[in-house]
Amino acid sequence: MTVFFMSVAPSYVMELLHVSNLAVAGGVAFLMLASASITQFFTRAVAPTAAMPAGLVLIVMAAVGIVLAMPAHALWTVLVSTVVAGIGQGTAFLGSMATVTRTAPSAVKGQVVSSFYVVIHCGVGAPVLGIGLAAQQVGLYGAMLYYAVFIAIVALAVLGGLLACRRSVATPGAP
Repeated sequence: MTVFFMSVAPSYVMELLHVSNLAVAGGVAFLMLASASITQFFTRAVAPTAAMPAGLVLIVMAAVGIVLAMPAHALWTVLVSTVVAGIGQGTAFLGSMATVTRTAPSAVKGQVVSSFYVVIHCGVGAPVLGIGLAAQQVGLYGAMLYYAVFIAIVALAVLGGLLACRRSVATPGAP
């Protein structure tokens, strides 16, 4: 969801919700990042095994809220979904970073963390291009709808993988 907020959220707010105030439109990106930052500060003690799944669920909820906001012409839904997205992103990122730093061997911890950031930056760059190309073909709302569905599928698949790993660790040797 970070990609959406950093790239097209201001246009989404202005064009589809008919908000003409540039500060409000740009403030949506700030609100998501501020929510993520504040969440990371206050949830440092949350176990990564709890943080990652919780963050993924919140990201899916935020994607649904953003999609539903446009037909309802509800800026408040965008703002609430923005905060939910920030909390989800902050929680999921914190959990995944803690997992990476905890499990990486000391001798290569720097390279592993660096690779983690490379993957994140590639994961941010490619969807921006995809949303832009899709918007040219199906309009901004259609592109956002496709992106939200994609995010939901990926988040739910990762959530399923996390839960399956948790179950296999909890019951070693089980089929």
